Amino acid sequence: MIKNVVIAVVSLMPIDGIAEPIAKVNGQPFSDHMFRQALDSMGRQGEVIKKNPEMREQFLDHVINNQLLAGEAAKKKMDQSESFKLKVEAARQEILAQIYLDEYLKDLTSEQNLRKYFEKNKNEFDTTRVKASHILFKEDNKEEAQEVLEKALESNADFAALAKMHSTGPSASKGGDLSFFSRGQMVPAFEEVAFSTPKNTVHPKLVKTKFGYHIIKVTNIRKGKIATFEKKRRHIARKLKREGRDKLVQELRSKANVSVDVEALKKVKI
Repeated sequence: MIKNVVIAVVSLMPIDGIAEPIAKVNGQPFSDHMFRQALDSMGRQGEVIKKNPEMREQFLDHVINNQLLAGEAAKKKMDQSESFKLKVEAARQEILAQIYLDEYLKDLTSEQNLRKYFEKNKNEFDTTRVKASHILFKEDNKEEAQEVLEKALESNADFAALAKMHSTGPSASKGGDLSFFSRGQMVPAFEEVAFSTPKNTVHPKLVKTKFGYHIIKVTNIRKGKIATFEKKRRHIARKLKREGRDKLVQELRSKANVSVDVEALKKVKI
């Protein structure tokens, strides 16, 4: 079934010079141009329908049914109601926001910029996996963390025993073992150290993250390969779009006078 979504209103009035109509409603032709317009208004769902000929008739029925229902609503002057005006305004803002965002992101996700990102961040697409253990300390225990780090760096140190004794993390019972992980699975500061430290080596400095202070030991490395641009193209595009949107929204909010009363929001009766 075609989802009932907000689409642009498609006129059923004839257009000069159109080809044989694909349908008629109350004697008025519905052209292939109108059909394509309706599909374009559906965004991603429209792209799916374009690639699936079997869904075309179903979608056309959906559009015609909506036109008939809208016609009946107009006869009853429902298009003059406050409810209708509010929904139209909400849809207008949604559509305008999406059009502006698409235009804003167009250059950001150009082929040139996608390739530039890939070349600059090839490590991100490295399939190498690292196995590491860590000893975690709360942020206010830096002094103790430094003392334990010095012990962990000794040649005969039992890292697992130190982790079981001092770590506040959930992996303490396993001697701090975090098993194998790929890039993107750990917080950036931790990941950077883990992927730059040699096998069977304790990193010589404490690593600060939002969780506290870490003593990190890399215990194994499984070398991988760097994926091709073709395989990662869509992934990069999605990432740049997500980051671009977040950056744009943050900039707009920082310039605007926005305040939210969370307590009042909780009291809203829905």
